[in-house]
Amino acid sequence: MPNRMTKRSVVGLALLTLGGLSTAQAAAEESTTPQPPLEFETIPGEVLVGFTAPPAPQLLDRIEAAVSEVTGWHAPYPYPGSGNPHQALNRGPSHPLAVRRKAHIRMDADPWAVADRIAGIEGVAWASPNGRTGAAFIPNDPRYGQQYGPKIVGAEAAWDILPGGSNAVVLAVADSGLNFPHEDFQDDAVWINQDEIPGNNVDDDQNGFVDDVRGWDFMNFDNDPSANGSHGSHVAGIAAARTDNRTGIAGMAGNVKIMPLQVFNGGGGTWEAIENAIIYATDNGAHLLNYSGGGGGGTPGLAAAVQYAHANGMTVVCAAGNHNSSTPFYPAAYPDALAISGTDSRDQRYTSSAFGNWIDVAAPAVVVYSCLASGPASYGNMTGTSMASPHVAGLVALMYSINPHLTPDEVRQRLRDQAVDLGAPGFDPQFGWGRIDAFATVQDVWQNGGCPNLESHVIKAKGDKSISTLQTAGAAGGKAGVVCTSGDGSFSKKKRIRQDGSARVKVKGLPDGAYVCSVNAIHSAEGQKLCTDEVRPLAVTIGG
Repeated sequence: MPNRMTKRSVVGLALLTLGGLSTAQAAAEESTTPQPPLEFETIPGEVLVGFTAPPAPQLLDRIEAAVSEVTGWHAPYPYPGSGNPHQALNRGPSHPLAVRRKAHIRMDADPWAVADRIAGIEGVAWASPNGRTGAAFIPNDPRYGQQYGPKIVGAEAAWDILPGGSNAVVLAVADSGLNFPHEDFQDDAVWINQDEIPGNNVDDDQNGFVDDVRGWDFMNFDNDPSANGSHGSHVAGIAAARTDNRTGIAGMAGNVKIMPLQVFNGGGGTWEAIENAIIYATDNGAHLLNYSGGGGGGTPGLAAAVQYAHANGMTVVCAAGNHNSSTPFYPAAYPDALAISGTDSRDQRYTSSAFGNWIDVAAPAVVVYSCLASGPASYGNMTGTSMASPHVAGLVALMYSINPHLTPDEVRQRLRDQAVDLGAPGFDPQFGWGRIDAFATVQDVWQNGGCPNLESHVIKAKGDKSISTLQTAGAAGGKAGVVCTSGDGSFSKKKRIRQDGSARVKVKGLPDGAYVCSVNAIHSAEGQKLCTDEVRPLAVTIGG
């Protein structure tokens, strides 16, 4: 049966402007005062449509004939000016974008009424007005020049095990763009699409985006996701500002790569933008995505995008919202997303944080210090569940650094199992399963199924001797055990791990040829075995 999204069947969309919530909303008591529903702010002239199968041009024409308000169609891929609007990028009929279109309708038409009529046509799965989204934060003048978030969640102890995470992990940040010149986003901090040649105006990797070398702007449909406001840079800094570089602040996972995806601008965002960003991140290799925004109601297309990410192994971490009620905030409230509520520096509930049976875990949200977009060395405080979500995203990036094969469901369960219980014993609507514990979670992943990845640098030594240098990450001061085997010989060695978490093992004395090398154990400085599994062995060629 077609899904007719009406005014009665959605909760609505909260557009949290720079002014934040009203005084009445912020002061409302969650247990005694009824909260107003979140309003769905429609975008005039646009209806999002999902089909049961990739729509043929004849079906689109038939809808235009039946619904006179429809004036044309826009495919999600490619973007305007790149081809026939009846065609999406060919990724097969099961891809979520293959069955989705945006209908352009007359500006004076009621999007709800048009969506309802379109939804009744055979071949249409659902139809919904496009709506505006907003960032889940309330700006705050700077008061403190230090971070309390990493300390209170136990990140310092987690960094003793795995400093900063792995540069092979990609964290997509769907937000207002990134302040690329910022001092804390240097040193290989930004994801680079290696399959795209910069500036040649060609879609080299044929992913539907021309010159998407360092992400995409889904609001302006171009390849420049530079900062439009400070929200995105603040969020990215909490999760992944460079660490241990004698500069600025320390992100939760300061070695991972940031994939910047712009879904907000000065006027807020759209459901369409975040839907497309989630799918882009999934298709282009991100391990996880942070979205510190949303609204009420959501759309079937947004639900499908989150489901697509989940099915393909990408974890979606979302802010729960700042509306101080149990009204679901999307995409956080979808079952396949992680919903993050807010706490303060005393582990008390952030008073404006959303709550409900859809919350997973909580994280610091009040007066959080991070990067801004006003200059290359700009910092300041912000407040909101927008700040809570990237604390969790950074922790998830550390988890993927240890074991990149974790599923989104495994990530969720480990976060819940290791969280510090706050509020009522066990699950409660305010904190979910508790405030995240970075140390306990990272240690759990180390001890139960994860070894770090190896990187190889093969050096041709003088004469006929070959040396292969293997580099891994582990517990500072401990030891890493590395084993290399082939039909021609084997090699094993334990190497002390440096304070920066790296260990380099020189492999020599083996015949030239192909070997498979892996970490077979990591021991802490106290001798505790932290890692025993062999994850992602590395093929190494010695000599040649």
